[in-house]
Amino acid sequence: MFLCGHQLPERGCLLLWLLPSVLKAQLSGEVSPQPLPCQQTTPQVSCQGLGLHTFPEELGPGVKQLDLSNNFIHNLTESCTSQFRQLEHLNICFNQLETVSEMALAHLTHLHTLLLAANNLDRNYFTNGRAFRRLRSLETLDLSANNLDSDMAAWYFSNLTSLKKLDLSWNEMTRLPGGVFQGMLKLREINLNNNLIMEIEEGAFEPLVGLKVVNLAMNSLHCISDFSLTQLQVLNLSYNALEFFASEQGEENYQLQVLDLSHNSLIYFPKLPKLHHLTHLNLSNNAIISLAPNSTTTAEFTLWHEKTVRPNMSLDVYNIAASLAKVTDLDLSNNQLSLFPFTFFHNLSSLQNLNMAMNCLQNMTMESSDGDIESNKPVVMQRPGLSVCSLDLQSNLIHSLPRWFFDMLPKLETIDLGSNSLQPCQSCDTNEREVLMEHNSAHKVKKGKQNWENSMDQKTGGEVQKEDLEESQRTRPQSNECPRRGLALNGSRVGWNQTQHCKLLEGLVPDQLQLCRRNLELMPSIVQAAQETKSVCQKTFSDMRWNCSSIRLAPAFGPDLSKGTRESAFVYALAAATVSHSIAQACASGELPICSCGSFPAEVPGPDFKWGGCGDNLRYGLQMGSAFADGSMKSSRSGTQATRLMNLHNSAVGRQVLMDSLETKCKCHGMSGSCSVKTCWKGLLDVGEIAADLKAKYLAATKVTHRYVGTRKQLVPRELDIRPVQETELVYLVSSPDYCTKNPQLGSLGTQDRQCNKTSVSSNSCNLMCCGRGYNAYTEIVVERCHCKYHWCCYVTCKKCERTVERYVCK
Repeated sequence: MFLCGHQLPERGCLLLWLLPSVLKAQLSGEVSPQPLPCQQTTPQVSCQGLGLHTFPEELGPGVKQLDLSNNFIHNLTESCTSQFRQLEHLNICFNQLETVSEMALAHLTHLHTLLLAANNLDRNYFTNGRAFRRLRSLETLDLSANNLDSDMAAWYFSNLTSLKKLDLSWNEMTRLPGGVFQGMLKLREINLNNNLIMEIEEGAFEPLVGLKVVNLAMNSLHCISDFSLTQLQVLNLSYNALEFFASEQGEENYQLQVLDLSHNSLIYFPKLPKLHHLTHLNLSNNAIISLAPNSTTTAEFTLWHEKTVRPNMSLDVYNIAASLAKVTDLDLSNNQLSLFPFTFFHNLSSLQNLNMAMNCLQNMTMESSDGDIESNKPVVMQRPGLSVCSLDLQSNLIHSLPRWFFDMLPKLETIDLGSNSLQPCQSCDTNEREVLMEHNSAHKVKKGKQNWENSMDQKTGGEVQKEDLEESQRTRPQSNECPRRGLALNGSRVGWNQTQHCKLLEGLVPDQLQLCRRNLELMPSIVQAAQETKSVCQKTFSDMRWNCSSIRLAPAFGPDLSKGTRESAFVYALAAATVSHSIAQACASGELPICSCGSFPAEVPGPDFKWGGCGDNLRYGLQMGSAFADGSMKSSRSGTQATRLMNLHNSAVGRQVLMDSLETKCKCHGMSGSCSVKTCWKGLLDVGEIAADLKAKYLAATKVTHRYVGTRKQLVPRELDIRPVQETELVYLVSSPDYCTKNPQLGSLGTQDRQCNKTSVSSNSCNLMCCGRGYNAYTEIVVERCHCKYHWCCYVTCKKCERTVERYVCK
């Protein structure tokens, strides 16, 4: 999404959502019962998270940038906007906006950026669309997470001829009809990830001559045939159901530089254009079997799982490889390759970073020019060496690496051989590269890769500039010079590379500040944990009166987190679990160069599997996560001794739930799920499941008091002080407000205007949610897909059906 609070704030406020110690460091005394005023620095005004139900008044003339995100605005009328005639940037993300009057945007003739993510724009879309037609100067429009289907969305952006960036992600679009973006010739970037798109008609993208970036990740596309978008530079098709990808085989010069086809169902290498500029190709998490020259000659495509016959399609792997001469980064991890395709890679003369982790590689042999296997001791001098500098072979079935294998890689600088079955080299000269061994499993010699998703996020997160592409060409090493970074097109990432950045985080105690300075690599994982803590907390408590609002409005929040309430107990436990979870998984994924995979389990594997893969490094995650999350508890700034003891206890409970979530995960190697080889490792459950366990403990939390037990003050149950506090239960010191009515002094936002369920008997029922005040009912026309029919190949057509539903909101 565009610019809706998903980036790292300048002063690290995402950490405020994660670590209650930092949250509390921002508080200064009691919270005033009066609404906080907007922060105004002409020409910018921020009214973020102030609980507003309408536009602020009397802000004065000259406002050019207005942030109203995280409020409760329902309607946008002409009277709201008439005073903002100079407005250029308007952010109304995360509100409850559902109605935009026809003249509401007529005065905003200078508006170039409009951010409307996470609202209710699926309601009244027909009348709302009329208002948007007046935005003739608009360049950036964010409509993500508004429950829009294909027809609804078109009403909002049609006729916006100046638009350059359009975000339609996290909606319910199922198809892109031809001409849907007609007239939008300046459009450069479209984000359509996390929809339900199954069909893209001809003429949807072709007229957009300026289009550079398209993100179609997380949809339901089954095939791409006759790909003809010559103008594209970045295309993300990851997390679909693609069975094959083919482009037109004309003489057109394609501008494509980054292509992500990961997490699909590809069996064969994609059929790419003859002429292109591809430098980064991601084919990880597919079902590619072989890259030998005779593996994909003219044949029928047969899906191994469905046994579905596909049309004939000629694929010449050798010619395809010859067209990949500019590719520097190739990810083939998590496929079903059993041979290392030297012949294929020889044609990739610029290849520097190669990832073949989690395949079925065993003994290293070299295939002949016709695809047959040659001797495992080839005459190396007959073939030129590969240009690869960084090679990832972890989590395969490799038993040995012959010396000629390294002779074929004369420029190799880093290699990852973790989680294989390697034996020590029989003989090695001192000048030979040495494979490090420990516990019969090779480990990383040096880490030289970065997370591909980060690269795609950076590349699709903003407009592709010509200067950026030229700079990547200038900085690409020539001849035998190898890059020190994984992807040349990463762009500028969050700069956790200087210790001065730690000073930007207000509220850190000396121990935390020192940890930050010594472990800068950890900070991206901690920031990621902050984001996840916030979103998971809100989702877990969406059906309760308290819906995690204490974190949602950070740092302008109520005092309930600082008084030892039940809600405080949950937040501390979830934060502690999430930060350790994030670090543990970052070790396993290779994002953290200072740690590796978790150690192999001590238990004996079963008869049908063996230990392998790369498990989450829970030990390191717990060590570093607890050091950061609990660091502030040593300081008196963190409240009374009772509060510190409570927070430490609840953090430990969160980490215990995390440890209990470690389970065995397995992957089958073999066709059609035959599991001829089954590799298993230890992995953590996702944070959502951990939060669900903690919610159960939240509901059963024990109220405690701080009193002497012998010569020491301890936390003991207030009602049952004959027993000690259990190590597995959450504890709290003071009772929570009922969260029924708005009371800033107690940290309650109230439940007015919250949606409820009339027929439910649980916490989201109108009786409980509305606290006996009653509720208002309104009707809404819902447009749904119906009578859907699948057509070969590969799209689904549906009719539109309307039904009237009744909604209820608390008075």
